[in-house]
Amino acid sequence: MTENNPILQTERLIIRPVEDSDIDFVYKAFSNPKVTKFLTVSYPDLEATKEQMEWYKHLKNKKLGYWWVICDKNSEKKLGACGFSNHQKNHQKTEAGYWLLPENWGKGYIAEAFGEICKYAFENLSLNRIECIIEPENSNSKKIMDKLNFQLEGRLRQAEKVDDDFVDIEYYSLLKQDFH
Repeated sequence: MTENNPILQTERLIIRPVEDSDIDFVYKAFSNPKVTKFLTVSYPDLEATKEQMEWYKHLKNKKLGYWWVICDKNSEKKLGACGFSNHQKNHQKTEAGYWLLPENWGKGYIAEAFGEICKYAFENLSLNRIECIIEPENSNSKKIMDKLNFQLEGRLRQAEKVDDDFVDIEYYSLLKQDFH
């Protein structure tokens, strides 16, 4: 645990920093097409997943972001992950993301965990703004944005290429003053 990447808790969850030993869990997620449908990365094997683990480490070491594993408080079962990247200290903002294994969908875990790390960020990381980039077809993420009071700021047409297709993306933000 570091000062800026502590273990957080909610009523149902333990939200702890990603560790090297989580590689099997991360591979399980990033090799699942249901999880990666709206992500920009996927990995075909455990060896390739090391790239993701290095990315988590790089963010933390360079103070560009922090990622946490979401665990059930009672069983310690790993459910998903959430975190920040592209932290811009001078602008007091960061980009956020999250994912959850499909068997854990629809239970409110992401809203609970993601809300907690947003609270932590506003109270401890001197952030004023948290941004999320979402594909318009990702209705589950849009529900999370609504639940946590993120505001849709706009749509960028054909802003990213996924496989051989260009896709639109939508920008959402949450300001410290709007967080509740």
